[in-house]
Amino acid sequence: MDFERDFPPADTNRPQGGWLVCPRLGSIFIKQATEGAGGWGMIHDFQESLRKSQNPAHEQFWQECYKNEFGESLVGAFSTGAAQSHWQKTGVDRVVLLKNGGFFFVDEKCRERDYGDILLEFGSVAYRSGNGWRVDKPGWSIDPTKTCDFVLYGIPTSGKYWFLPYHSLRATVGANLADWRTRYRVVEAENRGYVSLSLAIPWGVLSQAMVGTIKRELKITKLPTIKKLLKTHSKGGGAAA
Repeated sequence: MDFERDFPPADTNRPQGGWLVCPRLGSIFIKQATEGAGGWGMIHDFQESLRKSQNPAHEQFWQECYKNEFGESLVGAFSTGAAQSHWQKTGVDRVVLLKNGGFFFVDEKCRERDYGDILLEFGSVAYRSGNGWRVDKPGWSIDPTKTCDFVLYGIPTSGKYWFLPYHSLRATVGANLADWRTRYRVVEAENRGYVSLSLAIPWGVLSQAMVGTIKRELKITKLPTIKKLLKTHSKGGGAAA
């Protein structure tokens, strides 16, 4: 499964904002802004990383990703604003509106360089405990409180992005986390007083694992036909009271 996308040249003719009535979060004014992604670093402060990821220079990149993904069906991709908003706290950086009335919640993740892998944060707030870690808050890749539908993982410097269904991604990481922690590099990002933990997973490994997660076999007991039920009932006499 290849989630990587490229996109066509820029087009600055895009919506600027408006009220959104959302069944999940109510009515809110969404602005087309220079905000939206989550960044990472070996040593960083969360607010500083958020500020860098919301770099106005990246806004054109994000908009082109959405246009390439949804084409003529796209009405607009609207930023949800500041880090302290309810949207941001539930992992929603962007609301995508479509002409058919549909909408999607998207969490944007920005990476400065292309290393051929994806950083999957499994510990957002972690503390050293003996030879291991005590994770007080799960990372975005396994966080059950996130309400986003998709994760848009972008690398503006290389012009690449991956549009990942979050439910499948979260299920995949959860199913493989224990194994991956023994096989792949753990990236420790020092924050102010705590550490964030991520796994650097090659894209090929993640893609293959997601296919295995998406493809499920549901064993359903084969029910007898109505004809067989009636035949059995007639042989057994009257129904029990």
